[in-house]
Order: sequence, then structure tokens, then C-alpha cells
Amino acid sequence: MLLADQGQSQTAICQILGCCPATARYWMHIARAGMAHQWQDCPIGRPKAVNEKYLERLKELISHSPRDYGYSFKRWTASWLQKHLAKELGIEVSDRHIKRLLKIMGLSTITKKINF
Repeated sequence: MLLADQGQSQTAICQILGCCPATARYWMHIARAGMAHQWQDCPIGRPKAVNEKYLERLKELISHSPRDYGYSFKRWTASWLQKHLAKELGIEVSDRHIKRLLKIMGLSTITKKINF
């Protein structure tokens, strides 16, 4: 938006920022419409489904046995975590996303073996 305000062309902005023409056009339109001060109110992309409450609950679940929550198995799987959280919080994500979140948090459903 600042580059457009300085008179830079869409092509020049794309070269400077390394973005596609559609992105430059979108933000130039926001600036021209006088909505630059509301730039955070116009998010691009899919809204985030997972929030802090979800992440905290995931950490809590992974630190306890599934048996504490009425399940018959001993160890959580990403699939069961996904099902439990969808039922409890109403937020549905894939089990692959659960694995990704656990990895980001430095957690895993796999217990580490200690070799002596």
C-alpha cells in the first residue's frame, strides 16, 4: 500500500515484493478505497479454526491417558484426538493437522523407548 501511495506501478510493486499481480491489485484496491487503516479486518485465506483454547486442550489430553476420559485404549492416536476434540469443542480438523500441531508444540502420540 505504501509503494502504491508513492506512485509505484503494480508491476514494480510485484517485482519489489516478489508477489503476484492479484495480491498487489487487492492491496492497491484496499488503499484506494480508503480502507488502509482497516487492513487487518480484511484477512486473506481460510479462517483459522484452531484457537488457543483448542491448543491448550490438546496439550492437556496428550499429557493424560485416554483411559482417564473413558476410552479403553492406552495411548492416544491423532485420529482419536481429532474425534475427541471435535466432539468436545466442535472444531473439526484432520488427523494430519493434529500431528502437525503436536509436532509444532514438541509433542507426539508416540512414546519414546529408553534403551540402556
